[in-house]
Amino acid sequence: DWNRTSLPGPLSLSQAHHLLLARSDDGGGTALPMAKYPDPILRIPSSPVPLSAFRRRSHWRRLRSIAEALKRTAREEGAVGLAAQQCGIDASLIFIDGAVSAAGT
Repeated sequence: DWNRTSLPGPLSLSQAHHLLLARSDDGGGTALPMAKYPDPILRIPSSPVPLSAFRRRSHWRRLRSIAEALKRTAREEGAVGLAAQQCGIDASLIFIDGAVSAAGT
């Protein structure tokens, strides 16, 4: 019976970016915590990424750092894909590892 999640979320894109900055002491990036079934955070619908995230350079950098963290997390966990919501981030953003697909063909 899961009633609580161990993740700090759901976080906004801005909060997630600040969390990444706080965790990254060398600027090289860090992986995110990842929820696994039956964690209740997986049942919370995610919000669309706002268009402003693509229009302003500072927001674009924030989005890119989160996408890189999703990639790093998926690869460390051995996952071929990962949704931001699985990491406690309230955003309709996913990483799908194309390297896995390309290697299999």
